[in-house]
Amino acid sequence: MSQPPPPARPLGRPYAWFLGSAGAWFCAFGMHQTMIARLVVGDLNASDEVTGTVQAISMGAGLALLFVGGAAADRVDPRRMLIVTHLLGALPPFMLAAAVLTDQLSLPLLIVCAAGLSAINPFGFPSREAMCWHLGSDQIERAVTGQTMAQFGSQAAGMRLVDVARTVGSAPVLLAQGIIAALGALFAWRLPPVLIEAPKDRPSLTEMLAGLRFVWTSDLRFIFVLIFGIGLFFGGAFWTAAPLMLRARFGHVDDLGALLFLFQFGTMVGSAFLLWRGGVRRKGRAMLLALSAGGGFIVLLGQGLPFAGLQAAMFAWGLAGAFFMNMSRTLFQARAPAAERARVLAMNQLGFMAAGPIGAGLAGFLSGALGPEMTLVSLGCAMLVLVVGVAAFSPVMKME
Repeated sequence: MSQPPPPARPLGRPYAWFLGSAGAWFCAFGMHQTMIARLVVGDLNASDEVTGTVQAISMGAGLALLFVGGAAADRVDPRRMLIVTHLLGALPPFMLAAAVLTDQLSLPLLIVCAAGLSAINPFGFPSREAMCWHLGSDQIERAVTGQTMAQFGSQAAGMRLVDVARTVGSAPVLLAQGIIAALGALFAWRLPPVLIEAPKDRPSLTEMLAGLRFVWTSDLRFIFVLIFGIGLFFGGAFWTAAPLMLRARFGHVDDLGALLFLFQFGTMVGSAFLLWRGGVRRKGRAMLLALSAGGGFIVLLGQGLPFAGLQAAMFAWGLAGAFFMNMSRTLFQARAPAAERARVLAMNQLGFMAAGPIGAGLAGFLSGALGPEMTLVSLGCAMLVLVVGVAAFSPVMKME
């Protein structure tokens, strides 16, 4: 058996700088996601409907830029792109910190800052993926696993850091978020440059939509439907209904980070278990069971549990989420044609991004009409219905 050629850039110090850059970004982004919920629900005491609208705008601002960011990543050195995105990502929290310190915080400013950071993310995501491949193409599974662990671990830490705001206030936490994001630029600066041979012609709309066309004409369309359902039901439950439920139950959102971070932590633990186990053969069945469990845990969140019970349900939800995220990504990669791999894999992200804003807004208006706890129950049951439908009328259960 022939041995693979030695890697041009083996995992080592450059990869460590890469993990530092990824960790800094996702720590700051975890803080951002939780701080937006804290500021709108806590500091501004917005209504349920306004909360859902703000979250929808925050999540949806980068949707239209997803394909633009992917095309840019194919034409620009990912090292340079990461440096720029880290520096730009520091600006929104610094602006919000200044507004809080001067008592000028408002919903319009919050929306602008949240949408601004959401618009930066589609440029950093594909550049980070390209750099990961450049540094570890010969050991890509190991490189991707390390990146995934860094992502969920640092995002969980960032969410947990937000709880410091209850003792020091929101402004210091926002300043820390900006500093962490900017620190990532120093890590990215230490990465090796990548020579990009950009194509001379611009990609046509047909080429950009080739991934969507392939997904919708293959059995991956059923997984795409599930991913859309996650953004719609799970996203609305996580980012809108859960913070509103916390305020309704306890009169404040001081412990929001302590609750939300457990989902990320559970996902990290579940991914580590899958890595130790060596994967799952019946991936479709595991995916459907994981989504069913996730829907059940959301229903539990709406049952008036004590805070410790809420934390346990959120952690268990994250464990279930690890199975779906890993299985769906593996199925996409296994079925994607080599010539269209990046565009097909982008559809995985598109499903979340397209449905997330709708789910956030829907959860806000449902909460205003039904209350946040009944909204959680409704969203969890809706996911269960979707899973049953996909299991009954698609081949997902047999996918390996």
